[in-house]
Amino acid sequence: MLGGVLLLTLGYAALGLVHGTPEGMWPALALVIAGHGLFKPNMAALVGALYVPSDPPARPLPFTGAPNTPVGHQPGSIVGTKSSAQRGPRVRF
Repeated sequence: MLGGVLLLTLGYAALGLVHGTPEGMWPALALVIAGHGLFKPNMAALVGALYVPSDPPARPLPFTGAPNTPVGHQPGSIVGTKSSAQRGPRVRF
């Protein structure tokens, strides 16, 4: 997990230093992607290990293997698009 945090830190620092140049942006993004890939699964495994398998109701839904599909973003994107088309883009903010 610490390796992922270190890569994330280096990647975001590099993104802040390259000022959008393509020569520096792609290696910096590669560091961010690799860091996120190492950090996220380890964090999920650590949180999942907090719960004993014999007590499934106490385990959060993402750690039970059940599909976790967020559906709140779908109506929000439709409403936001329609309202900004009618009233301008500032209505979303």
